[in-house]
Amino acid sequence: MEHDYTTVPAGTYVCRIDEVRPGTTRAGDERWSLRLVVDAGEYAGRQAAWDSIVFSTRGRARARRVLQALGLPAKGKIQIEPADLEGRKAKVEIKPAGYTSPSGDVVRRNEVPYDGYQEV
Repeated sequence: MEHDYTTVPAGTYVCRIDEVRPGTTRAGDERWSLRLVVDAGEYAGRQAAWDSIVFSTRGRARARRVLQALGLPAKGKIQIEPADLEGRKAKVEIKPAGYTSPSGDVVRRNEVPYDGYQEV
C-alpha cells in the first residue's frame, strides 16, 4: 500500500513556521520539529513539510543555518524558546522523498534538504 503525504509540488516557497514541537532524538539530543506552511502564492496555507533542527554537536551547523535564515543571529550564543520561531519566515526548498515502512508500505512525504533554507 502507498501513502502519499506530499501536499505541495517540489519547489522553493516562502514558508512560515506554524508550529514548533520540542522533543529529543533517540540519542537524547534536543530536537525541535518545525511545521512549515506555505505563506504566499498558489499553495498559501498548505503544509509544505515537517522538518527538524537538532541541537547536537553534529547538528549545530545546520541549526545555525536554519536559525539565520529565519532572521536570528548566526554568531555567538543566543537564548531562544520554541515559541520564538513561530511565525518567522524563510524561503524553503521542498523535495518529495519516499521510504518503505517496516510493514512494507511505501510512504511519500515532503522534506527539506540540508541547505534548503534561505532568508526571505
